[in-house]
Amino acid sequence: MINWPVVIIGFILVIVLSIIGGKFGLSGSALGVLMAGAIVGFMVNGDILNGTIHGALIGIVGALILALLAIFIGHVSTIIALYVGVVTVGSILLSILVGAIGVALGSLLSRMI
Repeated sequence: MINWPVVIIGFILVIVLSIIGGKFGLSGSALGVLMAGAIVGFMVNGDILNGTIHGALIGIVGALILALLAIFIGHVSTIIALYVGVVTVGSILLSILVGAIGVALGSLLSRMI
């Protein structure tokens, strides 16, 4: 069962931590998604499979929102927008993977405490 309030908190955390981490490059942005995933995994307090589903949700929606913000706020050129569109597919997949890993780690941590 998906815990939607926790997922919404996860969306917000992904956006905020990715923007902050993005100041340090792509690895900082990925670290922001990982940290948001770990926090959501701890909050879900369920098994790893349930946590991984939550992580994939926060990863995909967070990456889509960040991509839309980048396209509408930061890039107005058609060529740059096309480039961002191509890169966005990779960043969405990366966010899903990193978010799922983060939530799995957070779920494990919540079991140990």
